[in-house]
Amino acid sequence: MSEKARKTAGICLIPAAVLLLLAGLFPLKPQTAASYSGRGDGSVSIPPVRHLSAQDGFNTGKEDTLTAYPGIGGAIASLVTAERNENGIFYYPEDILAVKGIGEKKLEQIRPFLITEAEESEE
Repeated sequence: MSEKARKTAGICLIPAAVLLLLAGLFPLKPQTAASYSGRGDGSVSIPPVRHLSAQDGFNTGKEDTLTAYPGIGGAIASLVTAERNENGIFYYPEDILAVKGIGEKKLEQIRPFLITEAEESEE
């Protein structure tokens, strides 16, 4: 290999090594392993699934109560009560997305104010 070929190869390898290093430090896809942790004995610890309490305002509140939630006005509050009357209570926070006018962003504004409970384990 000539001296010029070695220099060219070296110049190409340095950026490639840096890119590989950065790809390892900052992966493009979030790692699913962050949502649970292995215990080393083969078992896995998964956080409990949380569902909306039956006493949460979205499941019990009237329209004037629902307007206290951030981003919920009178029109959306009436849609929430209509959805609840038609299909029953909201079991998971994500069920609220079925209401027209509530999207992911609005749900994230509301989420800190929702009352949730851990599901009972069937073991």
